[in-house]
Amino acid sequence: MSVKIFTDAGSNLFKKLLDEKNADITVLPMSLDIDNVTYHCYSDDINVEEMSEEFYKKMENGMKPKTSLVSPGLFYEMVEEEVKKGNDVLYISLAESISGCYQSGVLMASQINDEYKRDAVKVLNSRTASFGEGMMALYAYELAKKGLDLQKVYDLTLEYSDRVRSEFTVDTIKYLAQSGRASKITAVISNVLSIKPLLYGSEEGRIEVTGKCHGRMNALRTLANQVIQYIKDKDQLVYIAHCNAIEDANKIKTFLNEAGINNIEIYFYDLITGAHVGPGTIAVFYEGTKRSFDKKGVIDTVLSKFRKKDENAE
Repeated sequence: MSVKIFTDAGSNLFKKLLDEKNADITVLPMSLDIDNVTYHCYSDDINVEEMSEEFYKKMENGMKPKTSLVSPGLFYEMVEEEVKKGNDVLYISLAESISGCYQSGVLMASQINDEYKRDAVKVLNSRTASFGEGMMALYAYELAKKGLDLQKVYDLTLEYSDRVRSEFTVDTIKYLAQSGRASKITAVISNVLSIKPLLYGSEEGRIEVTGKCHGRMNALRTLANQVIQYIKDKDQLVYIAHCNAIEDANKIKTFLNEAGINNIEIYFYDLITGAHVGPGTIAVFYEGTKRSFDKKGVIDTVLSKFRKKDENAE
């Protein structure tokens, strides 16, 4: 008997990436509707790079994609298959606050556990998305490889989740407004004044604002500074995900390199969560000293930079 790790398409764990890392993780597909065509991310044979470029360009031109949850029936079928073999399953889901995948998984897990009369399936709410969720799945997989039992893998991954940080900035918050995660009035004002919000996945799994910057470059540099401030170990692997904004992703990488953070991998943002944050989004995922945020400290840092600029101008 062994512990199998499951996650979903919101984790940014594309097949090519998992193959490169030799990680035996099952990614439950989620549906993405584009121009009345349904794609199953990532059970369909999708070239992520090519599709992402076209996808985000279409969003810029007004296309509004739709996403769906992991099918409860498919969850049951794929998880039960492992349980029948005598294996246990840990499913790491998209944040409960932004998706129904967690609650659906809990219901299906409960049904399987009742039918097989053992605690064979556990569900962990990642309280984040994209590589934040993916990092937890990879961490759990390494624990499972060591032969730890399901409860121990769950407990240690839950502990780890309190240190996984997800921080990002968006080029425009209109896409967050469309999904109900920001007001439309705020979106209009932000765009007119060229205000770029800095956001992060909170301990409760909500998208929260940590600061606001004038201009894209200020936002990128401040985002990098936040990572430098909170990172636990500069030698760790850091993920940068972007929504068709590779040049800005490389700028963040340069800022981090200058601070001695060199183990960095850059990928397209997964299409499921990318559909809600929109083109131009840049996100950084890493293990920090903690998951909580000193908001006042970050905002003071941003304001002090503007004060220094004003002083230099005088």
